[in-house]
Amino acid sequence: MKWSKKAPTRGKTLSTNLLRFVPGLKGEILRNPPSDPLESWRYFFENTNIENIVKYTNQ
Repeated sequence: MKWSKKAPTRGKTLSTNLLRFVPGLKGEILRNPPSDPLESWRYFFENTNIENIVKYTNQ
């Protein structure tokens, strides 16, 4: 990837840059939305994941 301060020139959008799905939450979390940020975090990271992150970060 090459960074530039100039805006890209207008042209045809590459097909690799197109979204083929709608990003965001799906399924159970939409039917029962979290009430606070910590609860949202727990939908994505279980305690075992956090323990592994801490373990290997500390190494």
